[in-house]
Amino acid sequence: MQSVRINDPVAGEAEVIFKSIKNIYLAVLPPDGRLRVSAPFGTPVSVLLELLAEKRTWVLKQRAKWAQCPPQPQLQFVSGAPFLYFGQRYTLCVCSGSRFDLRLAGSTAYLTVKDGADPEKTAAFVMKWQRAALRGEIEKRLPLWEARTGLSCSTWQIKNMKTRWGTCNTGAKRLWFNLKLVQKPYVCLDYVLLHELAHLRYPDHGKAFWAFVQSFMPQYREIQKRLNTPEQAYAEN
Repeated sequence: MQSVRINDPVAGEAEVIFKSIKNIYLAVLPPDGRLRVSAPFGTPVSVLLELLAEKRTWVLKQRAKWAQCPPQPQLQFVSGAPFLYFGQRYTLCVCSGSRFDLRLAGSTAYLTVKDGADPEKTAAFVMKWQRAALRGEIEKRLPLWEARTGLSCSTWQIKNMKTRWGTCNTGAKRLWFNLKLVQKPYVCLDYVLLHELAHLRYPDHGKAFWAFVQSFMPQYREIQKRLNTPEQAYAEN
């Protein structure tokens, strides 16, 4: 992939990523309203600038929408704070000990923090624990979706991404999944697995892509909404 940056007087700066696709896609990314354009290789910059000019009103509306959204709550490693695990809300109980540990029991997440450890080391331990938990679920669920769809990836990884739940390198058949999926219900994880596998056959989000997804998950729109809603909003109800 190749990337450049272009600028519109009203819409502002946009990152342009050139890919092996047929159409041009413009996205306003949360939470700060950054612009990203995906375009076929060889698309003239003049065409992209015209697109930004045409979409100025839409871009401003999207940014206004994101500005009204409350920020995603940050996990605090103190007793009484919420801990989300595949859509379930647990209450943290933090104590000190000779080593790090995290276990779930009932409605409580018992976090043992190693004596003298700073917040960064505690966060690194929790992230490592979450990564292992998510990896275990993907290892169980991805083969099931590969069998159902007849599509298989060559390899997959977990990344702590800010704006995407998953990505697909169609050429290498390589998939990436967002670490934050460990906080979402299992049905959301299944949707992302299906979504990224579908890109192995349909690189863009055209009608054929969504028809394929819907054939395996008719309620995908409702799941999309849950996926893109802060899980805390559900957990506190």
